[in-house]
Amino acid sequence: MTTAVDAVSARIDALGTRLPGLREKTFAGAYYWGPGQFAANSDLNHTAARLLAQLGMRQAPAFTGAVVDRSLSPERIDALDCDFLNLGFGSPALQAELKANPLYAGLAVVRDNRVFVADNLSATAGNQPTLLGIPWLLDQWTPVLERAAAR
Repeated sequence: MTTAVDAVSARIDALGTRLPGLREKTFAGAYYWGPGQFAANSDLNHTAARLLAQLGMRQAPAFTGAVVDRSLSPERIDALDCDFLNLGFGSPALQAELKANPLYAGLAVVRDNRVFVADNLSATAGNQPTLLGIPWLLDQWTPVLERAAAR
């Protein structure tokens, strides 16, 4: 078991080494579950946050300050503007609705294509880590993390 854990940890470290531009870049994670309703995770002990921190990233201060009771008010959509946004949607219709919102569309993270759109599989991998799920999630995130690192 220790060997498998060490291998996953080495994989995370290797990605951080390959993408040194991630150091001190910011991240945020949210789930758009209803019209104008964001569930937001500012818990730094959450698996996804810990993975991103191990890559050298830090949670966006504006995001941390805007989250109240694991929610983000739609008036604070600007708090999602960071270097890497991990964003899930309750349905394709909600995704289309948010994409049509000019406040969301105007965020630099959106314009620069640094939003990872989480599906059920990637959300599960981020919420319930396993030795197979973490490397898979990193593979899914990598194209967006590369854009964030190059910023």
